[in-house]
This record gives sequence, structure tokens and C-alpha cells, in this order.
Amino acid sequence: MPLKRHSEALLVGADGEGIAFIMQPKIEALLKANKFDEATELLRSHLSAAELLNPRNDRTWAPYADHIGFTIRERKDRAAESGFWQDLLKFFVADLEPKWMHLHKGHIFFRLGFSTLHDDMSKAVSFFEKALEEDRVLESAGLGDGAQLAHVEKAVQRYSAYVALSILETIQNEQFDSPAERQRFVQAFSVSFDAAIQGKQVEPAQLGQGLAIVVPKNGLQSSLKILEELDKAINLQMAIATVSLCGALLESVLLGILYHQRGLSNTSKGENILKVELGKLLNEATRIEGFFPSSSIRAVCELVHIFRNRLHPGNEIRQKYKLTFRVANTLSILLRLALMEWRKNLSE
Repeated sequence: MPLKRHSEALLVGADGEGIAFIMQPKIEALLKANKFDEATELLRSHLSAAELLNPRNDRTWAPYADHIGFTIRERKDRAAESGFWQDLLKFFVADLEPKWMHLHKGHIFFRLGFSTLHDDMSKAVSFFEKALEEDRVLESAGLGDGAQLAHVEKAVQRYSAYVALSILETIQNEQFDSPAERQRFVQAFSVSFDAAIQGKQVEPAQLGQGLAIVVPKNGLQSSLKILEELDKAINLQMAIATVSLCGALLESVLLGILYHQRGLSNTSKGENILKVELGKLLNEATRIEGFFPSSSIRAVCELVHIFRNRLHPGNEIRQKYKLTFRVANTLSILLRLALMEWRKNLSE
């Protein structure tokens, strides 16, 4: 796959440039020796001392916590990673907050969400909601009791928890044929999420090659033209155009297979297949056994359809979480990864 999970090296911003020099070698040495408890205790001790790390500013401590958590997951499993974040949450509540009052714990709840997403989407959504509530508290700080709700809600749209909830509110555990299929979707979602944050995309040349395998030759040029327009919309950070063109790209792919490859002229209800919209094309594809290589790919296609329908102003008004460019870009990357996975299945 051309897009891999981001490097788990420490990411230190302007607030922590000097900290990295002091703490990074110590944490790296402990993690290399699989001394996870000692690495965790080192992090906690510096949070308690509040000299190198600022408990009120997660930019100073979150990169270290992420590095420890990711390493635990790699060397052990996701349950152990979740345990690390649960224990860190307890440490904040029981040890730090009695001294510091309320501390922003959005990052901890967010990581708990992702660490449980593979096994229980409902539980993960609950953690993401707690993270978003922490983000609301953070954005309300300093505004007083008269803080404008609209201002706060607009501000939290840029947070990761908001983006995760915008997408996951449309996904259900029951959409997947097996836990393994759900985990494949979650892995693609995780990769897409990180990529959107870092401004990464699937390599265009490889995606073009992937489309050439998935889409029959007679329909390929249409798909490539739409992909070109989609890339332009993303470069201009146009959320609505990005979602619309994701839908158009998927329509082109489905139509290419149904019409050009399988020779379908009409839907099962007798409608001209060249005149129906994405939802009906998806219905026809779903009716054909083995059309989608996996239920995780099918779930991404259904997600694109849902977001395409959301573009109707009335639908968007009813949504709890509104469309933002980060949401749209994450959806685009998810679709691209699904197409590459589709290509992989056809090549095997």
C-alpha cells in the first residue's frame, strides 16, 4: 500500500524543542528495553514536577504519551495500549487535577477511542464524544459564563474528535461480515485520519494504475478525469466539491464495472443504468455476489454515498456533526485506499 501509517517518532512543537533533547533519549532507551512501566513512570514524574512538561498543554506531553502507547501496541497488543491510556487518565484525575484543577484530557479520550475502535465502535464513539466535550471546555475557557455556543461549536470543528465522530456516526458494527472485516476498515480509517492531518495522499500514479485494474478500459478515462478534478478540489480545500467528486468517482467506478464489464443496461427495477444515481448503482452492485472484494470496501463505498447525500442543505442541517474540509479530505483518502485494496484483491 503506497500510504503507510505515519512514523511514530516523537513530534515536538515549538513548546517542546528543548524538552526533546532531554527526555527523548531516556524514553527511547526504556522502550527499546521493553521497560514500559519505567517509561510511563518517567512521563508521569515529569508531568507531576511540571518543569519539563506542562500538564495544561498537551503539545508538551502528548507526543511522548503517543510514542509509549504506540510502542506498547506494537510489542504487545491493543488491549495493553488501551490499558496505558486508561491508567494515564486515572493519573490525571487522581494525581494531577487535585493540584491543577481541571486539565484538558481530550487527547487521552481520543486515543482511548482509537484503541477500542477495532473491537467496539459504540464504545469508541463514546470516548470520542468525551474527547470532544473536553475540547469544548478548552475552547470555552477564558470566555466567561457568556461564552457563545456557536463560537465554541465552530472552534471544536477543527479537533480530531469532531472529524472522527463526523464519519463514525454513519458506520455501524453490523455493516461488516466479520470482526476481521471491521478491523480492516478501522485500519484504513486510522491511516486516512493520520494522512489527512499530515497533508498526505495516496500516490497519484499508483492510484491511476489501481483504477486501470479495477475499472474496465472503456470507463477508465472518465474515472481518471474525475480524479483529476478531485485533486484540484482538495488542493483548494473545498469540502463540498471534494465530497461531490468522491461520489462522482465512485459512480464512475461502479458504472464502469456494471455497464462496461458486466454488460448491465438496466437495473433490477428496469431503470436505465446510465441514468441512475450513486445509491441505485450501489444497490445493484450489492445485489451481485462477490462484486465487492470485502465488506470493508463496501462500507467505504456506502460511506461515500451517505456523505454525497448530505450535500443537500436539508440533510446537512439535520446532521449533528457538520461537514468540514478535514472530514471531506479524510473521506477522500478512505476512498482512495479502498480502491487500492480493491486493486490488490483483483491482482492476487
